[in-house]
Amino acid sequence: MVEARVLELNNVIKAQIEALEEEIETLLLADHEWAQSAKYLMSITGVKAITTGWIQVATLNFQTFDTPEQASSFAGLVPRKRQSGTSLNGQSKIGFAGHPRLASCHVYGCYERRPE
Repeated sequence: MVEARVLELNNVIKAQIEALEEEIETLLLADHEWAQSAKYLMSITGVKAITTGWIQVATLNFQTFDTPEQASSFAGLVPRKRQSGTSLNGQSKIGFAGHPRLASCHVYGCYERRPE
């Protein structure tokens, strides 16, 4: 009995989340100056409304950067070379820098892409 109620509640919550995501997508694609960017972002596999909204807000719809390289660095997508002292054996790694919310959007975007 408890398990059935939990499953029912889970289905209700999933339906509410889907409805909210549809509303957010409708708002993002409405006729305003950020709509075209939202359309481009959501055309990327795995990038849906929530991720698109966070990317647009964090970057002020890409208005805070002069170049794509600056945007990539801000998002933490540019490899960083780590060296200690005279050691030249450090490897380049992506991440650990940039906007923390955008970093979580990268991870969340992977979850959005998962098949159910």
